[in-house]
Amino acid sequence: MIRTNKKKLTLLLISAIALIAILTGCSQWELPYEDLDRDGYTVSVRFDPCGGAFANTENVQVVDVFKLGDYKKDTSGNYSISLITPDDSRRGDRAFSVSKNGCFFAGWYRECSLRTDASGNPLDCYGNLTSESGLEQGYTYSGLWNFETDALSVPEGNYSSETPYMTLYAAWIPYFNFEFYVKNASGSFELYDSDQLVSLAIPEWNMETGKIDMKDFPEIDGKTFRGAYLDPEMTKPITDTLSGEIDYEHGISATEKIAVYTEFADGEWYRITNAKQFAATKLSACYYIEADLDFTGVNWSAALAGGSFTGKIYGNGHKFSNISFIQADNSKTNGGLFGAVAQGAVIKDIAFENVTYTLGAGSRMQAPVFGLLCGTLSEDALIEKVSITSSEFIISGDIYPQEYTLGTLVGNGDNRGIDFSGIKVSLSEGSDSKISIKTNSETGEITLTFLN
Repeated sequence: MIRTNKKKLTLLLISAIALIAILTGCSQWELPYEDLDRDGYTVSVRFDPCGGAFANTENVQVVDVFKLGDYKKDTSGNYSISLITPDDSRRGDRAFSVSKNGCFFAGWYRECSLRTDASGNPLDCYGNLTSESGLEQGYTYSGLWNFETDALSVPEGNYSSETPYMTLYAAWIPYFNFEFYVKNASGSFELYDSDQLVSLAIPEWNMETGKIDMKDFPEIDGKTFRGAYLDPEMTKPITDTLSGEIDYEHGISATEKIAVYTEFADGEWYRITNAKQFAATKLSACYYIEADLDFTGVNWSAALAGGSFTGKIYGNGHKFSNISFIQADNSKTNGGLFGAVAQGAVIKDIAFENVTYTLGAGSRMQAPVFGLLCGTLSEDALIEKVSITSSEFIISGDIYPQEYTLGTLVGNGDNRGIDFSGIKVSLSEGSDSKISIKTNSETGEITLTFLN
């Protein structure tokens, strides 16, 4: 019996929608109220989208019709009918969602009226005088219907489906206006962006990419989000999804604008937890290492090995291990794990272990500079608390006998901030031994002698 009722409601719901849509454009069509009444479906409940649309179709209302004889009476002697929303999944493919551009749905209400102040002056959807805001007059509601606990109580009587026993109105809350502020050079906050949102999700670090996911927050080029606050003094941090206040008793917004004060760090920062994340390194980005990185099966970044690194790497005492890289590009003039560590770059608090760097090309260039860690280290770069152990710098015996500057650790011989032990310098396998290698164990400098 219950299953039959649901099916009947669904069919009648769809018929009502189709005919109302036709009636909107062609008034000569007649709705089948007489047929519904004759079949005993005399009690109707209408869902008015109140400026919204059902299934993206405007000027359509949803109507449910009921036969009182199918329902039990409550303690007061009235028929008790439970309602379901137009988009309830129990309707199956006959469910209809309701929507309105620029607004989110607050619920279905029994009463709806134009919004005014105590003097009867029209107010907009935010509660401001329309004469001042220039916006259309908004609505206020009452009698929020709870579809889980409320039931339609219909006394015995004569009814017609043409006259709704009850109409439920959709209440719409306009998206909240979020305003984003950031400190300028003078230390005061200035507006840098704004957006209309239902709620504001706080940025969080993406564990797959290592980059921060900004969610709904606008980005600032060259900077990384650090935090958001409700006050310019930054004493009230925002740690959870932020939304405005809603007066559900009246179905209206109690918030128009929400100010968000943001804090950004200079640079494009990443939080690194695995070698694959680090392999996608950018030469100008900044990295905060949060775990030991094992590069077994992961290629070291060719961009790092042959480029000029200007970013920052804070190792936090973690280890980079099992790194292998072969320099096979004849166009490179310097190289190592880092081609060059440039002005302003920082590499600190990292232990490199079991690194193998093979110099297999680059010999056609004049005065190339290569080292196990880097080719050149700028005087204005910072290398601090970096160690390299159990590693090998392999030199191909097939490179051309030109003037090379090589260092076990740093090609230009600047080993400041680096501790090392167990570093081996050797010729590659199968070399014709036309090169002799002499290493100064104290400075790490390498002397190559090309033999006839």
